[in-house]
Amino acid sequence: MRVVFSEAQPRAPWLRFVLRNFVVYNPMFVFSALLALAGAFLINPPGADGGRDLLPTAQLFGVIQLYELALLGAAWLLRRRARGADPFAPQTRDVRFLVLVSAPFLLDVTFTTSSLGVSLLNEFGQRAALGFGAALVVCALLKVQLAIHLVGVRFSLLERAALVLGPAAATCTPLIGGALAQEGNVLWVAPVLGAVIAALVAVFGALAGGEGSAWVMRRLAPLALIATAVHACSTVYAYDGPLLQTLGLGVIALGYALPRLAPLGAWAAPARVVLPWVGAFACGLPVGADRGALGWTAGLACALAVHAGLFARTRELRYLAGALAAIYLGSAGTTLPGSFQAVGTRAIEPALLLGLVALGGWRGVAAGRLAGPLLLAALLAARLELLGGTALDVALGWNVLGLGVLAWALRDFGRGPQGAFVRASGILLCVIPSGVAVLCDAPGALAWTGALIAILAAAAALTRLPAFAFPVLLLPVELASEHAPTSAAAWGALGLAAAFCGLAAGVAISLNRERALAWLDASEDPDHAKRSVIASEGSSAAVAPG
Repeated sequence: MRVVFSEAQPRAPWLRFVLRNFVVYNPMFVFSALLALAGAFLINPPGADGGRDLLPTAQLFGVIQLYELALLGAAWLLRRRARGADPFAPQTRDVRFLVLVSAPFLLDVTFTTSSLGVSLLNEFGQRAALGFGAALVVCALLKVQLAIHLVGVRFSLLERAALVLGPAAATCTPLIGGALAQEGNVLWVAPVLGAVIAALVAVFGALAGGEGSAWVMRRLAPLALIATAVHACSTVYAYDGPLLQTLGLGVIALGYALPRLAPLGAWAAPARVVLPWVGAFACGLPVGADRGALGWTAGLACALAVHAGLFARTRELRYLAGALAAIYLGSAGTTLPGSFQAVGTRAIEPALLLGLVALGGWRGVAAGRLAGPLLLAALLAARLELLGGTALDVALGWNVLGLGVLAWALRDFGRGPQGAFVRASGILLCVIPSGVAVLCDAPGALAWTGALIAILAAAAALTRLPAFAFPVLLLPVELASEHAPTSAAAWGALGLAAAFCGLAAGVAISLNRERALAWLDASEDPDHAKRSVIASEGSSAAVAPG
């Protein structure tokens, strides 16, 4: 068809501007899509019960399918006309725009495909619905292949599969929900459809992080995910299910995929930590005993999978901490309130925190990041009454903190003088609280203090830092205070025993005086022995006959 334009030009500048942009950008495709959407909703609105009649829905389904084919046919015609033209030419741009306009209809934005599938499920059973769903997937595959050919972008096999998964998920989620409801598994509708959304998010996130045509996946992902989420939430709402459980699983998956789907920059790491827990809490909100337990379990399982996968890929401790927290909360209770009521009541909590601190210290994580878990482990060790609920439990908390400070000092400062204050602080945190526990007559305090001093003595031997061994001097004092004589005769016997020990020590010193003096001279001046040998050799040479 040839259109003949008049030679007369509009005189108003604004009118020429409007007409020129109208011709260049051609918004008629958008107007056509909006009219199709409005007509679909006006012809067959949902009934009072939320459903639609089978015959009108089937007729409207056929019309919408013809409209999708018309969009793709128009794109194919313009593609033939624009073959060999500039990629930025108006006709080439129109081809891509037509494909983009057809994408919402492929995702069943009119709800005609899903409504027809649910009507077939209710009227003819699951076999008819299964056959209809399989036919829809095949049709979606053919339409997507044609759209890819028209756009002219190269896609890998996995990317082609992901592009088909979008229409398939948006269309089949109502069928999945209806089939579960017919089998009496209404409680599973929300988590299963949420798992579909989460799987689609993970697929698009995995494919959007590459090169080449990944930019197309990043642009199409919001459209496919929103359409699938709308269909899933509509189905869950129809069966009075919890919408937050359905959306929560998708939010958990966004913790893995969002930094790839959108440029978050410095917010990428916090988003990966926060989003899985936001989704897990949304899944576990109390909406009934059975639903809450099922949603909380599913949310923790997905959060564990996301954090474990991120830790395996990045080896960052924040994701390991998230995975351990998911395991712990899952073992603490079956519901969100039950899990958090058990927090702070189990002996494994300080052990997990100390293991995390030890791993972070071994991998060289900054001390500031390890301070929080270390302090929390010390508080829990003092609060849990692991040693009988006495002053010894308070000492245990301070000892945990002191040993952590000592480990930090040895790792960052070694034997250097700049770490002397930190080492001294750690030793005091280890010794003083235990001494206070001994003075308070806490059961087992003496044995605990002796073991702690032995640990410090071993640290002194291994690191060659005598300051660690100073607390050993407290052990005889504690033993004497614990087993001191209580009568004059006992003190006299102790004095006689000390006299014999003193006599034996004096004899030992007299027998080894020369060796002791030589050892002291060598310790004060390492070159003293060498100079003594040289001097003795020189004097011998002087008196020798020439």
